Amino acid sequence: MSTGRGPGTGGAADLHAHLLPGVDDGPESLDDALALVEEMVRQGIEAAVCTPHMFDRRYRVSEEAARCAFTRLRKEVQRRGVRITLYLGAEVRLTEAALDGWTSGAVPRDWGGGRYVLVELPMQEVPRNWLELAHEFLVSGVTPILAHPERYPAMMDDGGLIEEWVDRGGLCQVTWGSLLGTWGSGARRRALWMLEQGLCHVMATDAHDLVKRPPDAQRVLGWIREQGGEETAEALLGNAWTVLLGNSVENLLKVSWLPRRRRWWRLWEG
Repeated sequence: MSTGRGPGTGGAADLHAHLLPGVDDGPESLDDALALVEEMVRQGIEAAVCTPHMFDRRYRVSEEAARCAFTRLRKEVQRRGVRITLYLGAEVRLTEAALDGWTSGAVPRDWGGGRYVLVELPMQEVPRNWLELAHEFLVSGVTPILAHPERYPAMMDDGGLIEEWVDRGGLCQVTWGSLLGTWGSGARRRALWMLEQGLCHVMATDAHDLVKRPPDAQRVLGWIREQGGEETAEALLGNAWTVLLGNSVENLLKVSWLPRRRRWWRLWEG
């Protein structure tokens, strides 16, 4: 998995991964976390952002707890000589409290130069003020990246919501596993539709464990190269590094998708 776009070995950058032990629905123990990190390295991932849930109703992870777990994990990764660079970030529930938390410095921003924030929505519904909150981030110089829009039920039924998010200046991150059908046929069709429409800017593992939500990037990347073309794969990999290193959104490459088979998109349309 060589892109030539990132530092070091030129491997992949993962902007969304739940690697911190014992803080949310990611690995429960340090050993589990280390096993997950080592698998990411085997998948060709050179750098990863640890993104614990923050401002979430179920997982109320504080900045202090996240940083403590991160320091513990990074020290052990370095002690074992695992060849990966870890960054501390967060997957932030898009709320007014999250916006205030970002402004006050309560959200880790050790990646992306403070120019980007990874946000998520409730699975049950799209909040009425979600675009207004995104706008507040944008006017403060921060670009929100919407995590896995292809998996939200409301967005599976209404692609216009995704289009409006992008039109307003937001970015979209699709989960690698969605293209494997991990999240069902609806999420897979939506992910492919987003690629075809130019609405997917980056992809990430959203890894949580080695069984149910593993970092299965290699197989998906091979499929993308075969079905969508080498340029598509390189753009997705390059964009992840652009964001991770805090470069301007204007430097993002256009992700064009010229699939050999269009049947998944047609199934959704009709």
